[in-house]
Amino acid sequence: MIDLDSSFVVNERDVVAETIDGEALILNLKTGIYYSVDGAGAGIWEDVTRRLSARQIAARMSAEYAVETGVAQEAVLGFISELQAEELIIADGMTAVATAASAVAAAGSATFVKPSLHKYTDMQELLLLDPIHEVDETAGWPIAKPEV
Repeated sequence: MIDLDSSFVVNERDVVAETIDGEALILNLKTGIYYSVDGAGAGIWEDVTRRLSARQIAARMSAEYAVETGVAQEAVLGFISELQAEELIIADGMTAVATAASAVAAAGSATFVKPSLHKYTDMQELLLLDPIHEVDETAGWPIAKPEV
């Protein structure tokens, strides 16, 4: 069970992600599965990358979408559980870091839609066969990520 005061980090050893125009695109290099998330889910993903706690994320969502705190907390906990089950994030074990960006939300300006993680396996075999590599002039190719 995820605690509201828990914070998480991206599983950087196996996951790469980019948020473009309000949509988070996430790739699990270990499994070859990629994901897309938009709306409230993309906001949650960005908040996770800033190491905000589930409580802080829910508070931001509650203000941004003008939904009750309990509804926001339930949505955040469910979505974080899904991200964790897919091994996209891991428990941080640290106290969440509050950031000024977490408090900035246009009060009630967006329509709340429960966040969902869209999972795609159509390129799984190809991505596992030829994974994405980091290239560096001094380190060569590919660059192995350090052990966590």
